[in-house]
Amino acid sequence: MRKEDVDAENRSMCNEENLFQILGLKESFNINSDTLESNYINNINLLNNDDENKIFKLNQSYHILKNTISRAKYIMSLLDIKVDDNVVLEDTKLLQNFMENRERLYRTKDIETLKILKKMSTNHLGSLTNKLTILFYLIQEIENKEMSPINAELYKVNYFNRYLVEINDKIFE
Repeated sequence: MRKEDVDAENRSMCNEENLFQILGLKESFNINSDTLESNYINNINLLNNDDENKIFKLNQSYHILKNTISRAKYIMSLLDIKVDDNVVLEDTKLLQNFMENRERLYRTKDIETLKILKKMSTNHLGSLTNKLTILFYLIQEIENKEMSPINAELYKVNYFNRYLVEINDKIFE
């Protein structure tokens, strides 16, 4: 299935029912992953195998809310805020840092150095996710629909997610 089809399907799902309600969660960017998983498993166990539509909705809700980026985009859609996947990041220092990180990754063959890069990136990703949590909290509290700071942080989170995947791939080569 193409990415556009999945995105369209996610949007149509979002319009039908609230994904947080489907899984019995409070509508918030900051959700407890253990509670999310527990609610998902409990709901799945309550269904018959014949309830394909409900199983589909639960699976889709779980996977969208489990992922930081898709959860952020979903919340933005609930707030009727357009998500711009083509953000042009104007922070040249950050872009230079991204390029240097990638060069460092491709030059590095030592597993210990890769583990250090992974730890640094994981910490940075955690910091960015915390920043997103704060921004979403503020937006939900004051209903400010200025999304450019969130789009920029979402872009950074996406970068570090991909970068960590590449580090893991290189560790396990």
